[in-house]
Amino acid sequence: KKMLLSLPRHFAQSGIRRTCHTKIIVQPGDSKEIRDYKERIRKNDRVLRGVTENAVVSVANITNSVRTAKEKHGLSPLTTRLLGRAIAAGTTMAMSLKGDERVILDWAGEGPLKRVVVEASRNGEVRGYVDNPNLDMPVSTPLGYALRTGVLRVTHILYNMSTPYNSIVSIAVIFAIF
Repeated sequence: KKMLLSLPRHFAQSGIRRTCHTKIIVQPGDSKEIRDYKERIRKNDRVLRGVTENAVVSVANITNSVRTAKEKHGLSPLTTRLLGRAIAAGTTMAMSLKGDERVILDWAGEGPLKRVVVEASRNGEVRGYVDNPNLDMPVSTPLGYALRTGVLRVTHILYNMSTPYNSIVSIAVIFAIF
């Protein structure tokens, strides 16, 4: 069953086909169980996909996942922002997976952040970790500066396969002094 996606007007005007729509409204006659269920669904994080003639657009609202990670790991504002971006990347990549497949993004660098790891699956499960949760740097610090030189490893774990697919690429940050 195909549902309609509510996207902002500028997306609709750019030619994105609307593919899914979720609108949770609590009705006056709903029982307490139904109201609680609808409220739980409404508060869940979401990743939406739109398709144009030239591109696929993904939008992630992962506020609750990032808030939970901040509370459980005791993250500083900077590491919260950087882990949140990594979680967004993992969840949007996981949208293209099938079944119980998973994707793992592992950034390892020589900078003060050291490492960021995110694992996500298509069914919405996501978890993340940073090596230095209390990193004391300005909140506007980019991920590249916090990691510096290192590697990004992407692991795709396929359902019923014993060996995952791995891709590794080096990352380097060039600093300019003005």
